[in-house]
Amino acid sequence: GSLAAQVGLQPGDTVVAIGDAGVYTLRDLRMANLMKAPGDPIEVTWVRAGKLMKGTGRMTTAPIKWRNGYVPGGPAQ
Repeated sequence: GSLAAQVGLQPGDTVVAIGDAGVYTLRDLRMANLMKAPGDPIEVTWVRAGKLMKGTGRMTTAPIKWRNGYVPGGPAQ
């Protein structure tokens, strides 16, 4: 039910834009996430195997799940 699942992102895809904002770092992705409210429509642009792709979904309330239990701003591992 995440936005990534709604738009069809797959492992190995590289997100390059959220709406009109370019995504160059994880911080850019987080800032784009903070600027939208749950339920807002959002367009995601990504690259898969050299091909530019786009999809639209709705912002979800589910928190970002990080690899290996990492929590931004959480205690040091």
